[in-house]
Amino acid sequence: MIVRKSPCVTRVRWIACLGLIAFLAVSCGETSGPRSRLLLSGNWDTVANLVYGATDSTFITPLHVRGGPSGIWISDGGIPRVALLDTAGHLQWLRGRRGEGPGEFRSIRDIEVFGDSELAVLDPRNGRISVLNIRGEFVSETPLTETGHAEQLAPLSGRRYGLMTMRPDSPVVWVDSMGVIAKRKPVPWTRFAELHPLATQNHTAGDRTGRRWVVTLAIGDRFWLGDGETAEIQEGLYIESVEVPNIPVPTGPAPVSLPLTPFAGTAAAIVGDSLFVLFGGTTELRQRLIDVYLLDSREYVKTYVLPVAATSFDVFGGIFSLILYGDNPHFLLLRYRG
Repeated sequence: MIVRKSPCVTRVRWIACLGLIAFLAVSCGETSGPRSRLLLSGNWDTVANLVYGATDSTFITPLHVRGGPSGIWISDGGIPRVALLDTAGHLQWLRGRRGEGPGEFRSIRDIEVFGDSELAVLDPRNGRISVLNIRGEFVSETPLTETGHAEQLAPLSGRRYGLMTMRPDSPVVWVDSMGVIAKRKPVPWTRFAELHPLATQNHTAGDRTGRRWVVTLAIGDRFWLGDGETAEIQEGLYIESVEVPNIPVPTGPAPVSLPLTPFAGTAAAIVGDSLFVLFGGTTELRQRLIDVYLLDSREYVKTYVLPVAATSFDVFGGIFSLILYGDNPHFLLLRYRG
């Protein structure tokens, strides 16, 4: 691994586009109408730049990144396993391997931070959620026998979870620490139940207090904010929409694939009273846009323009943790200074 950093923050002037603040007109879909972004390009400080070479097997296919006071948590789909880096990018530990036993994973679909010092790992093929502490010790498991296959999770207060399942008519599920379903609800969009499963891909994020969580559609024009206590679900619209493709229902053994289409919300984070969404879209800045919305009103506020395209991200303590595109694993920790 090559670590490029300094004891103090290395200042690198990234000019993402001309000007400190610019407007970008985007074409939106049937429900959004024409809208425009407020772009914050400015300068980014590099906190750490972590590049893993082709012969380094520490990470194979990093999928998710989550930040916290303990450091940077990362899931790897190629092993599969999870890791913790400190805030300077130094590896603290790696945990997990492929299998069905204790401390093993078959398919990591999501990770989320519990409070400040624990990580919840969603492993639907093993039918469970595993929780690790800051030392990398497995401290608890929640079975998913009642919910069935779940794609995304958000930790809630009282050791509960919000889950997005594959049930089209009522995909949103609240479960307790034993995996017992407390509530199951539909999303407030009737068309969702009619979509092919490939067109319903989504991402979730929690607010670290367990009070609120969000579901962002990977294709489409909207997101949903869930209340961890009342189970109320509210809907918001992206500043840019992506048309949902029509995927035919298969009539034979031929596999079904997702038509070539741009993605919308590809990762999300809740910071204070704001929602941050890494967005694909149809502009030349796809996967470099982090749109910000107010949670209470779901209103769009502004957009950070990243210097490079990212596949996943998180924001904690003012640091943007990114997984970058490339042939080899590459993580970038940035701080925005306007």
